[in-house]
Amino acid sequence: MRKFAQVLYGCAHWVFQAEAAPEFAPGVMIVDVTDVTPTPQEGWAYDAASGAFSAPPGPTLAEVKSAKWKAIKAERNRRTEQGGYKVAVNGVDRWFHGDQKSRAQQLGLALLGANIPSNLQWKTMDGGFVAMTPPLVGEMLAAAVASDQAIFAAAEAHKAALNASADPATYDFSNGWPPVYGQAPAGAGRRRRPRRRGARGGARPRQS
Repeated sequence: MRKFAQVLYGCAHWVFQAEAAPEFAPGVMIVDVTDVTPTPQEGWAYDAASGAFSAPPGPTLAEVKSAKWKAIKAERNRRTEQGGYKVAVNGVDRWFHGDQKSRAQQLGLALLGANIPSNLQWKTMDGGFVAMTPPLVGEMLAAAVASDQAIFAAAEAHKAALNASADPATYDFSNGWPPVYGQAPAGAGRRRRPRRRGARGGARPRQS
């Protein structure tokens, strides 16, 4: 079984296998590439003078960095819109929504100031509710600003690392971001429970 390439407009249009070169209409060029290494692929350029195939040029370094930076910005925006921001309410961490609609509603609360309705219940990202007060609104907006700044700074740090990377195409930007709702902070792991003593050997550890 031989391998052939049909050349059209100076490129390998079709690479196929056959026992022998098939007959095509006059003017259709068929090149035997059985012994050509590496095997030409469809879309490769063909030089009739030398009989050589060449792969199309890949993206430039600038294009690779631009595409990766675009992906970093998309992750930055996703975290800003969907990650939320944390505020301690009565000693419990509560996460508030960070999408544009929620932010507009939160600004509306700030404009109300002391006129916020009494016992106004506000839904948080865990599905629960908290009673909104003017001080809590201020803390929530401050947390939003701090979260936005931290995410933006992380993206800029990734950009600097990307530009300094020897291989931008494989640069991994999945780490190094501030935590978002549902994600444990970096370095936080699951604590081991102490080993349970025997049923008659002593008290069982308290489970939290």
